[in-house]
Amino acid sequence: MGSLHGHIPFYLVLVLVLSSNHILAKAHKDFKSESKAQADFKSLIKLAQKKTLHTSSTESVLESEGAVDFKLNLCKNACKSTVEFILENKGLGLQGMGKLAVENALKDGTKIHNYVSKNIQKNLKSYSEFYKSTTVKIKDSLPALDSKRYGDATTWVGAAADWAETCENIFAGKSPLTSMKTEFKKLVYIALAVIKKLAGN
Repeated sequence: MGSLHGHIPFYLVLVLVLSSNHILAKAHKDFKSESKAQADFKSLIKLAQKKTLHTSSTESVLESEGAVDFKLNLCKNACKSTVEFILENKGLGLQGMGKLAVENALKDGTKIHNYVSKNIQKNLKSYSEFYKSTTVKIKDSLPALDSKRYGDATTWVGAAADWAETCENIFAGKSPLTSMKTEFKKLVYIALAVIKKLAGN
């Protein structure tokens, strides 16, 4: 198997991602139930414990046969992106990573709001208002994060994801900004994963 030296941080990162499995499960209606998704993620933890992992093996681990039923690319990409984010920024510590993740989500949400505002189309006005609300929620989470009120930060960042999904539903799956929303939600998932770990969950 080889020495575990140098790979422990990856195990910790993987556990961090998996600890937020119910967040990911909620976003994917193709899973039969949240409990099924949780069981799949637990099996991935077991798989990780049996392997000597390198940073470069993130993709192969997530795709390993029997590890998890990744029927939707967003689920797989959210996990992979979270792992990569933590590995790239682990020097900041959890608190620093949490703040960076929230700021990344805020920046992306603001970009969407500004884009919609500049493209003044009637059917996009409500979209703009929804993203304005998401950025307000994310901004609210920053002082909560600084004062270690992780429960409040989780609530507000999670609300931002809900606002984005509500906005998407208005367009009945035909939103002109679906790809932008997908990227935004991925950043929100990363932020939630780190905040929940800070909260001890």
